[in-house]
Amino acid sequence: MSPIETGRVKMHPRWYFVIKAALYLVGIILGILFLLYLVSFIIFIFYQNNVWLLPGFGLRGIREFLVALPWVLIFLAILFVILLEILVTSHNNDIIRPLIYSTMGIIVLAVVGGEVITTNHFHKSLFVRAQQNRLPFAGGLYRYYVMPRKRNLIIGDVSAVLNNGYQIKSLNNDIFTATVVPKTRFPLGNIFAVGDKIIVFGKSEGNIIEAFEIRKMTER
Repeated sequence: MSPIETGRVKMHPRWYFVIKAALYLVGIILGILFLLYLVSFIIFIFYQNNVWLLPGFGLRGIREFLVALPWVLIFLAILFVILLEILVTSHNNDIIRPLIYSTMGIIVLAVVGGEVITTNHFHKSLFVRAQQNRLPFAGGLYRYYVMPRKRNLIIGDVSAVLNNGYQIKSLNNDIFTATVVPKTRFPLGNIFAVGDKIIVFGKSEGNIIEAFEIRKMTER
């Protein structure tokens, strides 16, 4: 009451509050949509480049996993979570409880929504258009993150058994040569035949990858 009695409260017409509420709602909706796009794109990168498999190859795999993470996109997603949290709680006097629940809700919404968008092949169709140079705005983004110059992990079918390795046809129908060296590990056995689906982790130069470890792909 003190600001009212001293005349420090300004009166506003109804349209002022209507526009303010509308802008507030539009900001939340746009923030959620952009966050869903970012999270679904990160998940798509994980699936397309098989990044999620790298930690299973020990310390070297964990190091490659950390290097392969799209850190810029991850930091942007975290920034949008913070911005959404500020918008959601800006008109609420109860700060502690909404801060916990609303943040958890935003994160769950982003992850579940991102997974749904990814499984609906939204990014897959955009990636195909980017490969064909038919995506003018985000084409460079898809080519940079989803078409890395070096692929240190290859999944594919053995198309030929060579004297010092294997020729592999990847899931994208690219042909790679996996060379076996003395330090190459075979934790699940080293007998592979044409048609076997294998995972090769190593150091790549072009379409040749020096294998650190080769495993046969299992159902799990």
